[in-house]
Amino acid sequence: MSRIIGIDPGNSQSAWCVIENGQPLQFAKESNSEVLIRARREWSPLEGHDLLAIEMIDAHRSAAVGRHGEGRADGVDPAARAG
Repeated sequence: MSRIIGIDPGNSQSAWCVIENGQPLQFAKESNSEVLIRARREWSPLEGHDLLAIEMIDAHRSAAVGRHGEGRADGVDPAARAG
C-alpha cells in the first residue's frame, strides 16, 4: 500500500493529511513541534511507494508558491527579472 503524506507548513502550526488508496485516513492541524514528532514516530521511514509532499513557501512574500494569481508555479517572479 502506498501513502501520500501532505504537509501545509505555517509559522507556528502546520496542517497535514495522510492519504491511502485515494482516501484520507488522518488529518489535523498541530503545532510544528507536534508535526515533527509525528513525522519521526509515524511516518519514518517512508516505504517504497510513499510520497511526502510539503507546500513550498516564498520567504520573501510569506505566500505559497504556485497559488493562482500569486506568481508562477516555479516561484520565479517575472517582475523581479525585468529591468
